This record gives sequence, C-alpha cells and structure tokens, in this order.
Amino acid sequence: MAFFDDRQIFKDDPNENVMNLSSNNLIELNEVIKLARANIENKIHAEGGLEFIKLKQGYKLFNALRGIEYIVDLEYNVPTNAKHKSTYTSLIRVHVIRPIHSTELLDSVIF
Repeated sequence: MAFFDDRQIFKDDPNENVMNLSSNNLIELNEVIKLARANIENKIHAEGGLEFIKLKQGYKLFNALRGIEYIVDLEYNVPTNAKHKSTYTSLIRVHVIRPIHSTELLDSVIF
C-alpha cells in the first residue's frame, strides 16, 4: 500500500519512504484523478456546478486478482446559495480500480 498526496508518494521502502511524484507515478495519478473527477462531475449536478480544488490524499494498493486499486479524496467547492454566491468545501472519496487485462499462469519457469 502506498499513500500519496498532490506532491509526494509515501511507499513502504526500507531505503526511502517519501518520494516526489514524477514521471510514471505522476502520469498514472493524473489519469486516476481525471477519471474520478469525470465520474463525480457527471453524477453530481449542482446548480452552480462543482468547482474542483485539489487532490487531498489517496491510497494505492496492488491486488493480484483485481488490479491496482486507488482510493482518492478530492476537494470541491459546492455552491449552497446561488443568490449570495456562498459555497462550502466538501471532500468526496472515490474508489477506482485499474484492472489487469492480460495475465497468464506459467507452469514452471527455469531460472
């Protein structure tokens, strides 16, 4: 399991626990955030619309049967009253799974 926020990923590594998000990790998390945002914004139709603020935090877990599971907490401004233009901040949690498409079990492997 790995914990991440918008700038760093915290892995279970004996040499280095905290790493900055870069290259593949950053691309992967941006895809997950984009998918989660699209899902939220399509399902929740507020009058003034939701305003995305940032990724608050998330977890990434590899499951050999299902694929890579993500739990992301996204922060949104939600309008309460269109007349007074007041909003409140809401944290929305989304569960995303990136499935493993092609797997093959090998009987024996020669090393």
